[in-house]
Amino acid sequence: MTRPPGEASTPIERFGYRQELSRSLSFTDLLVYGLIFMVPIAPFGIFGSVYAGSGGMVALAYLIGMVAMMFTALSYAQMVKAFPMAGSVYSYAGRGIAPPVGFLAGWVILLDYILVPGLLYLVASVAMHSLVPAVPVWAWLAAFVVLNTAVNYLGIRMTARVNRVMLAAELVILAIFLVVGVVALAEGKGDGFSVRPLFDSGTFSWPLVFGAVSIAVLSFLGFDGISMLAEESREEARQIGRAMVAALLLAGTLFIVQTWVAALLVPDSASLLADGDPEGTALYDAARVAAGAGWPGSPPWPPRSPGASPTRWWRRPPPPACCTRWPGTGRCPGCWPGSTPDTECQPTPPCWSPASPSRSGSGWRAGTTASPCSPHWSTSAR
Repeated sequence: MTRPPGEASTPIERFGYRQELSRSLSFTDLLVYGLIFMVPIAPFGIFGSVYAGSGGMVALAYLIGMVAMMFTALSYAQMVKAFPMAGSVYSYAGRGIAPPVGFLAGWVILLDYILVPGLLYLVASVAMHSLVPAVPVWAWLAAFVVLNTAVNYLGIRMTARVNRVMLAAELVILAIFLVVGVVALAEGKGDGFSVRPLFDSGTFSWPLVFGAVSIAVLSFLGFDGISMLAEESREEARQIGRAMVAALLLAGTLFIVQTWVAALLVPDSASLLADGDPEGTALYDAARVAAGAGWPGSPPWPPRSPGASPTRWWRRPPPPACCTRWPGTGRCPGCWPGSTPDTECQPTPPCWSPASPSRSGSGWRAGTTASPCSPHWSTSAR
């Protein structure tokens, strides 16, 4: 139930405070705030690490993480009803246990609210750099910090409006990925529809999955930030707790669905499991598999050595105007746009070519025919 601004269901005056903040946020504003703090596309940056850590069962890691975090959300929901004031853990620990405990908890939660935005800035900057390599990571980082500082300086209402715009943009990007991914799976790309991202009996073990859960829960950080808005919400205190639970459920569902689809589209699962994802672009590689040549900056799917990392291959410059020929056929099944199949290339090993027209699970097998002739196509991972 909505109450008039300035009126509280449990007056904060009895806790020694006066109502000074503007109570202007609705339940939807609280929900959007929690979602934007968690970031619906948060797995984009750590998908490869969770995939490698869970043995491919990335959806299971996020499911377990969501269940574990739900206990925290329910605890916050009870505490915000008992102490309906800003301060979150600082207020709960200080008034529920003792002031010294609240003092320590306040510094810890302050550190959390400093590090979480820093983590988001870094992940977003790395992701944008992978899409626009001409702009360095530090430049993206500085731009995000300046933008976020300006929005917060303009007040809570401006923050709420910008949050809605940003959330809509993220959901549009996620929807495009999911639609393209599901269509690609239906067309036979990737591994097809499977439950392996949720459970793989061949690799499952609790230590393996829980190790990945410790990484996956990074995506859930931030839903508790809703409790900081207790004195700026025009809703009842219980609605703040409900907003936290709803934000966690919505974000968790989105995390599970998007990582499930991405796991089925991983171009080289063996390499990702063995080498990890140091550049944090594994999900973008999966998106390129789904979109094919239609994905911005994506060439047709070329041969790749078994040891080469798919996340590194995409950054290499295109080969010269010639393409791989199948041994004994003279045909070029995977030419780049503008390549000339009749061009004769001089062998300059190590180069790339398939040994047979069959594709193995770990990539294309290297042969002896040196074509195309480019040092960028070295069989050694870089």
